[in-house]
Amino acid sequence: MQERATWRIWLALLLAVALQTTWLARWRLFGAHVDLPLMTVISVALLAGWEIGALYGLIAGLLTGYIVGAHVGAFALSRLVVGGTLGALEHRFSHDNPFAPPLCAAGAVAASSLILLVMSPTDFSLAWWARHTLVSVGSHALLILPVHWLMARFVLPPARTMFT
Repeated sequence: MQERATWRIWLALLLAVALQTTWLARWRLFGAHVDLPLMTVISVALLAGWEIGALYGLIAGLLTGYIVGAHVGAFALSRLVVGGTLGALEHRFSHDNPFAPPLCAAGAVAASSLILLVMSPTDFSLAWWARHTLVSVGSHALLILPVHWLMARFVLPPARTMFT
């Protein structure tokens, strides 16, 4: 039996957070930031299931929020929800459907933005939030494909769940 190599996803998370807070912090696509840690959470959740996806999302959110220095709770909650929800999708849907990663990325970005709006309603205007969310949904739906392809090379499907 082949052992899962889940330790590699944690290295990928550290690399994603490091890139996000250095090089990608200055890079904007149509006025919106690319969220590489969120894209790794989406990919890990689709590939490894809800338990690892939720834990990975929680840690990704805590790291991102702590390093950014704002909205730690919103980052942690949104990544936890995204990781757990997408990881609970039927295994066949997430592996056999080529549109699954872009659709999941679009939904995850919309959900994350909504959680940020609910938890921090006075930090930005509703018009700015709506425009930023629409641009982010489109850009992340396109950019998830190479990220998901790379993460699929690192993450092996789980042999069994943690709780069985």
